[in-house]
Amino acid sequence: MSFLTILMKVLKNEPINTTHVINPQDTKIPMKPKTSLIVNTVKEYWHEFPRTLTSLMASNIALDDIGNKMRPLLQLKVLDLSNNCLTNLPEYLGNLPLGELNLSHNQLTHQSNWSWMKKPCIQKTLNKLVLSHNKMIKLPTTTYKFYNLIELHLESTNLITMPIWLCTSFPKLRVLDLSMNTLMFLPASVESFKHSLDTFIVPFVHTPHDFPLTSNYTSFPSLKSLAAKFVFPNRFKLTPKTCPESLIIYLFNHINHCKCGRIVYSEDDRLVSGHFKEEALWSDWSNHITHQRMANVGRVNILYQPCVNKTKKCG
Repeated sequence: MSFLTILMKVLKNEPINTTHVINPQDTKIPMKPKTSLIVNTVKEYWHEFPRTLTSLMASNIALDDIGNKMRPLLQLKVLDLSNNCLTNLPEYLGNLPLGELNLSHNQLTHQSNWSWMKKPCIQKTLNKLVLSHNKMIKLPTTTYKFYNLIELHLESTNLITMPIWLCTSFPKLRVLDLSMNTLMFLPASVESFKHSLDTFIVPFVHTPHDFPLTSNYTSFPSLKSLAAKFVFPNRFKLTPKTCPESLIIYLFNHINHCKCGRIVYSEDDRLVSGHFKEEALWSDWSNHITHQRMANVGRVNILYQPCVNKTKKCG
């Protein structure tokens, strides 16, 4: 019964049915939507999640598959799946607007399904990615598309080499942790981090005594290398609209820097055609990095790719 109806009855001296009158003390204050949830067991994980979640912690519950549980969580910003048994992640994960994603201490490898990284949504929103303590060996090439990434943690991921594109594709990167790996060398593109990184933790880089640095081996060039020879000098914008993805990946794995600073493309294996230079990396950077947390400070091996100029700066 509305207020106006009750008022009219009072004015007309008509009886009022009090069962229809709402007692203000009986009204319930609507609950605020739940935005944060901590899952403590696998059984709890398979309960229905509120769609209003912005933070979900499902760590250390022996989870080996996340299923479709998170597909409706279109407001999720923080996701912690650390200390589980995950070997793959579903593609729909890339449709969530995640800002922080913790996948440390799982069983992910470079052969796992990384197609979720190709989704435009997560490429725009992700600014912290933790892949520590996985058996990666090498990074999936799809990670080069995260241009808004600020923190990248790769501790103890069995990395042997640091991808060349890692140094040039993250303009907003401020924290990079490569500790507890067995890196053989750092690419010359690491110089681009001098003025941007606040924290760079790198392990001792092993001397590659057995790596061949010169070779007379020749073979018929692949179609990718022929296409790259045309695309690279003309400075085409590398987007899925202008270049096939396979060519973009190929280029990102064959571009390095010369000692003179010029960006160089080589169709050869970089260990065969490159030249190592052993230098005191950190002593040169001490005036640039504001918050130094660097492991095994000392001399490291940096791989340069000679350019065609062959000047004194090229070495």
